[in-house]
Amino acid sequence: GFPGPVQGSQFLQIENTGVGSIGATLSVSATNYGDVVKFDTMAYVSPLAYTINAPYQFLAYNTAATNNTITHAPLNASIGPDGVINYYSGSGNIPTLTRITYGQWQHWEIQYVVGSGKWSWFVDGDGDSNIGLNQNVSSTGIQSFRIFANQNAAGIPLYLDGMPDLAL
Repeated sequence: GFPGPVQGSQFLQIENTGVGSIGATLSVSATNYGDVVKFDTMAYVSPLAYTINAPYQFLAYNTAATNNTITHAPLNASIGPDGVINYYSGSGNIPTLTRITYGQWQHWEIQYVVGSGKWSWFVDGDGDSNIGLNQNVSSTGIQSFRIFANQNAAGIPLYLDGMPDLAL
């Protein structure tokens, strides 16, 4: 069943039913040294994805197209079978200090500063601020991003929602 929305009455469901992804081109490209790209959302990873390697993948591309190959993705990471976020270095996947928990809403903060040579992914405030870049890219600027539900997780949803309002 659905986890229920964390904010309001609507949430986004990403699921592979042949093809499953969401992507967007940035309204202002982050291509200059010091430009910041931030992806901030509430996320719920179905417990049905536990033990599946790379059920979901996050890629940030150096072109405006959102259907590129990994050679255009300076930022490339996936969820491991135990919930550990693994990044792609250009020659293989490397575990980070970031871990998701299956079956509960969590706050994901993904941030990259162009030219820094690293990026971060925090889950509920914990995670890794020293994630490496894909070394097989020619440009480390960011113009678009995409979240994939891979074929090995067919029919298993990932949910995204807005940040809850802060009650004062």
